[in-house]
Amino acid sequence: MSDLRQYSSDELLRDGSSIHVRAIRSDDKQRLREHSEGLSARSVYFRFLGPKKRLTDKDLAAFTDLDFVNRVALVATVGKGEEEKIIGVGRYALSDTAGTASRSAELAFSVVDEISEPRCRHAVARASVAYRSGAGDPAVRGGGARR
Repeated sequence: MSDLRQYSSDELLRDGSSIHVRAIRSDDKQRLREHSEGLSARSVYFRFLGPKKRLTDKDLAAFTDLDFVNRVALVATVGKGEEEKIIGVGRYALSDTAGTASRSAELAFSVVDEISEPRCRHAVARASVAYRSGAGDPAVRGGGARR
């Protein structure tokens, strides 16, 4: 897929329910804030590799206003319209290693604990990195969390 900004997929879970995986949008700021506020302290620590009380407006802009080339984020959601809720986030940021031809990517994931279905986590992870396969395999580092 050449433009992940248009990514959208429905995933059927083993329990028969479904989730929607799509590109994050600028209008997701409040939904992302609500998702992050529901994470346990342990999950926040694993996701951000340290404590973080809340996402600032600057954080929310950085996490939702992306170029979808070097910085990509997908969300797993349930509900529609005003009732849509983010239950998972997968993102990566590519970076050049100064003075070398190598590249690295930072990955981060968070999925609410209530979603024990591994397919939800896998759907977000798979979609977040799949389209990069033709661009080489950057070294990967990152964190992830379940709340």
